[in-house]
Amino acid sequence: MAMVRSIVGGGAVSVAALLFFSALAAVLPAALSTSLPLDRLPQNANNDSSSHPWPTVNFADLAAAGDNHSTDYHAITCPSLEFIVQANVDNAVNVDASIAAGLIRIYFNDCFPQGCDASLLLKGLHSEERYEANAFLNQKSMQLIEDIRIIVHAQCGATVSCADILALAVRRAVVRAGGVTFPVRLGRYDNVAPATRRDVSSAIPSSPRAAGGAAGVAAALLAAFASRGLADPSDLVALSGAHSIGKAHCASFADRAAEYDTDFTRKLFRDCRSDAYAVEDLDHVTPRVLDNQYYKNLYKGEGVLSSDMALLSNPLTAMWVKYYNEHPREFLDDFSAKMDKLYNVPKTGFGEIRRFSCFRTNNGRFINGGGGDDDVDQGEGGVASA
Repeated sequence: MAMVRSIVGGGAVSVAALLFFSALAAVLPAALSTSLPLDRLPQNANNDSSSHPWPTVNFADLAAAGDNHSTDYHAITCPSLEFIVQANVDNAVNVDASIAAGLIRIYFNDCFPQGCDASLLLKGLHSEERYEANAFLNQKSMQLIEDIRIIVHAQCGATVSCADILALAVRRAVVRAGGVTFPVRLGRYDNVAPATRRDVSSAIPSSPRAAGGAAGVAAALLAAFASRGLADPSDLVALSGAHSIGKAHCASFADRAAEYDTDFTRKLFRDCRSDAYAVEDLDHVTPRVLDNQYYKNLYKGEGVLSSDMALLSNPLTAMWVKYYNEHPREFLDDFSAKMDKLYNVPKTGFGEIRRFSCFRTNNGRFINGGGGDDDVDQGEGGVASA
């Protein structure tokens, strides 16, 4: 979808300068390996220490047992969690505002294929990051989640998942960019395997030309959202408003630049012809503010991505583009409501709380229900800059 093309640069955020937050509350036992005591895990959770020494849970069993997630899930086990996340996101965004857009994109691309499970953070041969839809992920934003995990686990023990940290960080990024806060239900688990290439490509359309024209692109996007329980056209249009911030590489909008039929598309063409690795602001008017300027740009024919412009080609989406263009406050409210709605995308596979790094499973391998394991990189956390 269009959203997968918003990108920002990469780097690493220092952990050492932030560790003073670990003195804010008493340190809980580091031996805790999950937010639930093991006797409260589903009966058929995969706890066979001979094959996988760290406890895992079956997402299907959790769904059948009922959603016990809540906004205060960690109130006792990690009372300063939200303060730690907020302070670290604020510090990172103060240094590099692009991190906010990077976090939002990572969250969306993580949630869509198999639920909000931090599977996109996993590194390795078959990681989701290697697929086309996830090209140019913001490495600073990825590293920030790991940096926060280190601080949280030092203070509270391994009681908080990377998925919870990512969700809280994204909410703060939305607020820092000018958006409205929203509830974050906590108690999530980290998937022990990345989504497959098929799941990623079917969930996140990434080749507009393959859909057959602007109307086909809009139809493909609507179908992809509906397949994830986001069937209202406003879901697609409101979440596409994330393109009010962030940047895109030339490779992401080559088809749009090739149109060469307006002053705007000719500018895109010239910029990329002079530097094939150039990036463009997705909103060239207010590129660091989450607002409804994105929709105003679409009406002026100044959307950077073909998939953004395609929203005007379908009456179901065009009516919402018009509405958000005329109602800036309603856009912000709806955007946050839809971000909360992403929580409901069904989760598949098995989960755990990653103890050593957000970039690897606890035993260093991908564990899937089909029995086939794939090796992953064994590094403790550092990622290269994009």
